[in-house]
Amino acid sequence: MHPRYSLDGTKVAFNIENKRAFLFTMDADGSNLQLFGVKPLHWYWYEGNTFVGQDTGVGRDGKPGDSTGRRWEASGRWIEDVSGRGNHMAVSPDGLLFASDSDYHSDPVVLKCNRKGDLSGTTIFSSPYSSAVWANGKAHVNPSFARDNSRIYYAKPTGPNKVEAYYVELTREGREGCREAEA
Repeated sequence: MHPRYSLDGTKVAFNIENKRAFLFTMDADGSNLQLFGVKPLHWYWYEGNTFVGQDTGVGRDGKPGDSTGRRWEASGRWIEDVSGRGNHMAVSPDGLLFASDSDYHSDPVVLKCNRKGDLSGTTIFSSPYSSAVWANGKAHVNPSFARDNSRIYYAKPTGPNKVEAYYVELTREGREGCREAEA
């Protein structure tokens, strides 16, 4: 079910799976139950009681289910594209940056950082060791932003059966020109 409260605590969202995963929303008191539709992949509540996630076929917005990072109203209406194609999305605390690894079973495995609305992004790393993520260890990249927006933490495949913890420093000036450092 994975229930999650909205940022302001007024709504709850949860998914129910029956061959496909569907996302529902309701007011925090249990009233006003609504079907959002097909659940976006790795979704999060975002500003103003909206959602962001990777679109794998939400469909009601007329957009292709191509894993682009998108933002929707709780009703399921598309608002905007927020980041490029990806998988495990992370959103910075200020909501301006998005980080995501490449689609499931991709080779190479790539981690990108996108400013909101930038669909191409900046590559943080590209690793040829996809087997460490998709087959042997199944240790996903799973990026995560530091609470002060200073870093992105992630798991990087460094060998066919090896994944290590890394982080990238984000500059204050536009948060571009990241440099990688072992954590």
